[in-house]
Amino acid sequence: MPVKPKFPKGAKENSEAGAVAFVEYYWAVVNYALTKPDAEPLIPISETDCKQCDQYIILANDLLSKSERFAPALLSVSTTSIVAWTSKDVRVKADLLLLESWRLSSSGEVRDKQDSEKASFLLRPTWNGFEWKMKVIGDLG
Repeated sequence: MPVKPKFPKGAKENSEAGAVAFVEYYWAVVNYALTKPDAEPLIPISETDCKQCDQYIILANDLLSKSERFAPALLSVSTTSIVAWTSKDVRVKADLLLLESWRLSSSGEVRDKQDSEKASFLLRPTWNGFEWKMKVIGDLG
């Protein structure tokens, strides 16, 4: 049974380390949201205009409405690093390993399969004065 990730203390800081900790937490929540499924933890950490965030929320809700889930875990974070850090723009590169995983019905029937592959994303978290939220997720391939 998937366990909801705990918000890391380091992600409460407006710093490079805080941004990296938040991005790693964000991916842990995506993993949880799609394997549980439960979109609720994604909502407060996503900006309302984050299109890819919305897609993860929609997918988690779709899985829930159909009594489906992904199993086992969908991804693991290999590395995260700051690409840009200014007062108005923070960019974090995340290299992920997308794990072999299956979309399962409530009876365990396989509905779809994700093959294992590496993927890189450029993420733009924003600091709103007291917390991080995800603003943009771009696929780097």
